[in-house]
Amino acid sequence: MITSTANDQVKYVSALQKQAGLRREDGLFVAEGLRLFGEIPCDRMVRVYVSEGFARSGGMEAVPDGVPVEAVSDRVFAAMSDTKTPQGVLALVRTFGHSMDDVLGIGHKHGAAPFLLLIEDIRDPGNLGTMFRSAEAAGATGIVMGRETVDVYSPKVIRSSMGSVFRMPFMAAGGMVESIVRIRELGVRVYALALGGRPVFGRRGPEEPGSDGSGRSSKDMGFVGSGSGPEEPGSGGSGRSSKDMGFVGSGRSSEELDFTAPVAFLVGNEANGLSPEAVAAADEALEIPMCGRVESLNAAMAATVLMYETLRQRMAGIGRHRT
Repeated sequence: MITSTANDQVKYVSALQKQAGLRREDGLFVAEGLRLFGEIPCDRMVRVYVSEGFARSGGMEAVPDGVPVEAVSDRVFAAMSDTKTPQGVLALVRTFGHSMDDVLGIGHKHGAAPFLLLIEDIRDPGNLGTMFRSAEAAGATGIVMGRETVDVYSPKVIRSSMGSVFRMPFMAAGGMVESIVRIRELGVRVYALALGGRPVFGRRGPEEPGSDGSGRSSKDMGFVGSGSGPEEPGSGGSGRSSKDMGFVGSGRSSEELDFTAPVAFLVGNEANGLSPEAVAAADEALEIPMCGRVESLNAAMAATVLMYETLRQRMAGIGRHRT
């Protein structure tokens, strides 16, 4: 049993918890907690650490045969843990190497049309983990993340994904614009969540004076938004500012947007939204209309709205590309 925090293994686990560079270099990350432990594919487990109390309570039975396991004192485990209330078990896990075919769902047993979430520059680990959960729940085939997005193997991302990171194919893209171009070349229509885009639900009311026909004023022309809190005024996951309040609940609706076809949704930074280059590279911009005086939606919530509209259409068999 390891009883000292000066032990090299303890130091290494602690470093993996904190250093994204080390995780990338060694191809390992830490998954902690009993529920997450049960979600880890056995063939990706490298080593398991359990606390003295966990071992005494019979927790060792949860460790798969053939996986090296090391017991540590409760005090040492608390030092290794990234949580305030450690559950007594964590594992070193090999990182994933999904391909574009995996992300597109090619060869998927259900034969669903590609359904992707593209993430540019999301910085909050909780948002990214929630996006993974929502993507899995809504039936997305995969996720592509831009280089500035928070490390997917961050302990907080792993925990907030509630195991979805182990099941949802994903890729880290070099440049988001290049990834969008490649995905479009593969026959996937890319929608950017951005100010002034086509409403996902409903239609616009009368345009404001000075608008360019898109239903937004010249003041709003340079803004692209997709956010989560704390949001800047006018930013947000809805992709609109407080000036864009002219929506009514009838007329052109999301049924005319065929999300049963191969589709990808592009969501950007919590405060600043998508880069203009990423929006320009997409096929079309969308925005989520909102009632009241709400300025924005959380980025993960906005992505979830779009993904669940896709699930709704596909379950209902709406559109030309039924699955």
